[in-house]
Amino acid sequence: MSIIEKALNSGQGKPHPEEQEAATNGRQGAPARPVSDSVVIDRRQLRASGVWPTPEMEQQLAGEYQRIKRPIVRNALGQASDTVPRGNLLAVTSSVDGEGKTFTAINLAVAISEEFDCEALLVDGDVVRRSASAILGVDDRLGLSDVLMDASLAPEDAILSTNIEGLSVLPAGQRHARSAELLSSQRQRDLMDHLASGHPNRVAIFDTPPMLMAAESVSIVDLVGQVALVVKAGGTQQSAVLRALEHMDTSKPVNLILNQTRAAQRGYYYGGYYGY
Repeated sequence: MSIIEKALNSGQGKPHPEEQEAATNGRQGAPARPVSDSVVIDRRQLRASGVWPTPEMEQQLAGEYQRIKRPIVRNALGQASDTVPRGNLLAVTSSVDGEGKTFTAINLAVAISEEFDCEALLVDGDVVRRSASAILGVDDRLGLSDVLMDASLAPEDAILSTNIEGLSVLPAGQRHARSAELLSSQRQRDLMDHLASGHPNRVAIFDTPPMLMAAESVSIVDLVGQVALVVKAGGTQQSAVLRALEHMDTSKPVNLILNQTRAAQRGYYYGGYYGY
């Protein structure tokens, strides 16, 4: 069962005519766009899948994310002492696989959506693995790769609203054999300009592939204004972190988020180290 289900239409039974037509006439190889442009997030099922904290840890982790998001939001809204170009575009990445970047991206997006002054857009920038889209149950929807491949599509054609106020999602879209070239294209740069300037009070959080494992990650990191590098405590070698940082422009804000650090008698928490 999907952990995010389609928002229910008022009528059930026969498929809606527009939905039936979309399924029939969808572009070959691309997912047909459903009638509903929203999804329902079930936090209980997210918790069961390991991407949402347990009830015992939820309050503590919420406090950690409040601390982690604060400098990110300041940079995004132009409240920092130095203006950050494209500060409302954030890439969440890691050095290697298994460090918890998708967990971090999802929880950080939810935390930012709770701000009074801005909204959050979670973008699945890993168009190969599409982990966030699979977790959210939207891997059959139009998404980032479809917008990049089809000039007739605007980002808004693929952005899905959610039942969490202030949070929307842009899925990864269909797989593409030349994803690295797609994400380094002029179309991608134009899309990033659109996301940065079209909604200045919306923070776009990109879940990207690990820096040392995919060229796609470097392409996205080059185009955002801020980076959050997730480091697994006791699991990530220092040399890997340093090599990942070599691929980044560290003149922009780079936030190192220490993941899965155990505090005595308190379980796991997240710690942030800002301004590398």
